[in-house]
Amino acid sequence: MPEGIERVYRAYYPALVRYLTALCDDAEVAQDVAQDTFLQVLKHIDTFDGRSSFQTWLFSIGKRELARYWRKQKREEPLALEDPEQLGGVDTPGGVEVETRALDELQAEEVARMLAALEEPLRTIARLRLIEDLSFKEIATRVQRSEVYCRVSFFRIRQTLRKEYQS
Repeated sequence: MPEGIERVYRAYYPALVRYLTALCDDAEVAQDVAQDTFLQVLKHIDTFDGRSSFQTWLFSIGKRELARYWRKQKREEPLALEDPEQLGGVDTPGGVEVETRALDELQAEEVARMLAALEEPLRTIARLRLIEDLSFKEIATRVQRSEVYCRVSFFRIRQTLRKEYQS
């Protein structure tokens, strides 16, 4: 690995893995996605135009790679419940594998219901950040509030959603 690339990797890899782990709550997935992210960075380094910091650019690629990972996981067929050989010796609660697609759909519906219950402009801030993947600066412009207001509001929205979802 050329020295410059190795230096960038060492400087940004730990922060990227922490960021991805915060997004997906799975350190192994975060590490895999971080590797894929650096591959994409190497392929497309010529597209970095400096309008944002390198870390911002890297993290946005990481977020897209994580989304790609999740889409790929959803396309894979779930294990058949009647075929214990496919479980590879993994013990599951009560010996039953939960249908991950149904669980994901229920979770998505629950989160959508919680978001719909938010008042404006909180609902718009959440939608612009989570669905449209806008920066807080762009969100602030759209909702005509300060960037700090949008950041703090989004943080509080996430905390509220986590508490409601876990209860």
